[in-house]
Amino acid sequence: MAGTSLFDLGATGVERILETAQSVLETGFSTIVKHMHTLRVVGTFLHNAPPYERAVAQATAARLYSSHVDLSIHRDYALSDAEILSEITMASSATDLLLTSYTDPQTFGDGRRLTEKLPSVVSTPMISLADDIYGSQAALAELASVRRHLDRIEGRRIVICWGFGSRFVLPRTPHSLLILGAMLGAEMRVAAPPGFSLVRRAVREARKRAKTTSVVIEEIDSFEGAFEDA
Repeated sequence: MAGTSLFDLGATGVERILETAQSVLETGFSTIVKHMHTLRVVGTFLHNAPPYERAVAQATAARLYSSHVDLSIHRDYALSDAEILSEITMASSATDLLLTSYTDPQTFGDGRRLTEKLPSVVSTPMISLADDIYGSQAALAELASVRRHLDRIEGRRIVICWGFGSRFVLPRTPHSLLILGAMLGAEMRVAAPPGFSLVRRAVREARKRAKTTSVVIEEIDSFEGAFEDA
C-alpha cells in the first residue's frame, strides 16, 4: 500500500490528530472504540525500541479491545533489508494495523530507509512510532500537551533543549518536534551545545514546511537564557 508521511498531512491534518487525542483524553477510549470495530489485531515490529514503546502499544491495543501480536524479528545474526521486508510482509498480512519502531544506531539512517520501504510491501495500514531520524509519535504527544495547556500552538514560542545531559540519545523526537511545530505556526528555538546541533535535513525540512514564511526557526548553543521569552 502507498505510504503517507505525517509531515505530508499538513497543518490541518496534524491539528485533526491533536484534536482527536484531546477528545480521547477528555472522554476516554469509549468514543473512539465504536469507530474501530474492524481493528481486531494490532501487530508491532520493533527493533532497538525503548521498552515503553512496546508497553504503550500493548496497553493501547487492550483499551481498543484488540489483540496484540509481536512481529519483531529476533535473530542472533543480521538480516539483509530484503530478508527483513520479506518476513514482515508475510507476518503483517495477519494484522489490521502495524506499528513500527526501527532504529539502527550503528548505521545512522538505515532505520529510516527501511521504514520508508515498509509501506510499499505491507498490505495493512502502518504507523511508524519512530526510526533513527524521526520520532513523530512522541513529538505529537509533546505538542498535544502544549496545545492542552496553552490552547493553541500557532504563534507560541517553543524551545527544544537537547544535548546538555550526560546521556546521549538520538535526537529523533527533537527533529519531529521542530518540523511539526513549524508546520503548526509556532516559533521554534533549538538550544543545543556546540557540536550537537540537529541534523541539517531536519532543519531544512522544518523551514520548508513552516506554516508561513514568517515562522522563526532559531538555533542557539547556550542553555542560559534559552527559555526567557518562551
